[in-house]
Amino acid sequence: MRTNEFERYYRKLYLPLCMYALRIVGNPYESEDIVQESFISIWNRIQTSESDPDNFKSYVYRTVRNNALIHIRQKSSVEPLDEKYADIPDDEAIDTSERDANIWRSIDELPSKRRTILLLNKRDGMSYDEIATYLGISKKTVENQLGKAYKTIREAGRRFYLLLFA
Repeated sequence: MRTNEFERYYRKLYLPLCMYALRIVGNPYESEDIVQESFISIWNRIQTSESDPDNFKSYVYRTVRNNALIHIRQKSSVEPLDEKYADIPDDEAIDTSERDANIWRSIDELPSKRRTILLLNKRDGMSYDEIATYLGISKKTVENQLGKAYKTIREAGRRFYLLLFA
């Protein structure tokens, strides 16, 4: 595998893999570390091997899953982890992580003010009135901006499902 092809996979899969690892380890910082370490180990394996994995996407998801389970096992050996995560349907978990990554990308691409209003409402649990007061804008502006934000996110979800089932 050439470097530019590997970089393309890294850019495309990084965020979905972080979402996937997050579902297993429950910590965003640890999930990012796991994904980065997984890519490094995969790159090293590819460089020392004479053949590339048949299905790179499956291979990298499996590597991240295994590294996440190892990470949890090292933190706490209270519960038999393989049994706890054995029933995770790989295709479903991958689709969910890719959908979540797509949603977060669409949120990141929102105009700054719209993104702030959405996060204040959904992440911080602020009411429309509280957001309006906090930002010094009208309640109607908050409603309009949230409506536009939801529309953008719904469209991103539709694009994802169209790509998924195309």
